[in-house]
Amino acid sequence: MLVEADVIALTRSIVATELPEELPSFDFEGPTLVRELMLGSSTSRSNADVTREADQFAGVSEMLQFAKLVAGTVVALGQMLKLIKESVTPEPHRDQLIELWKAKLIIAGVPAQRAGRIASRFYGDALTVMGKKP
Repeated sequence: MLVEADVIALTRSIVATELPEELPSFDFEGPTLVRELMLGSSTSRSNADVTREADQFAGVSEMLQFAKLVAGTVVALGQMLKLIKESVTPEPHRDQLIELWKAKLIIAGVPAQRAGRIASRFYGDALTVMGKKP
């Protein structure tokens, strides 16, 4: 099970690293976005739902890229956790989980290069948030 405070901390850390200029906006609106995304079943959200959630929060402006990053990450975490729980092997397949996260970020509107960098760099942190050892 994902803990809201841990997901907020993870996404804040990613925003601080990747979009430091948007950190004040994240601090104001990010926790609300995370809460809203976690209220629904992130494992059952379609790709269109991910994009819609990010776009609704970011509005027409491209200024709030963090919303896309948060939407893709929250949905990916739910789906990664589901894959880990359903896995027949004791260790999750790192590359598969990173690719899943990267794909959800791209679907949410995060540029591919940034999505790959986030999924690789913060993979261990994501496992910790999911209650797994990196």
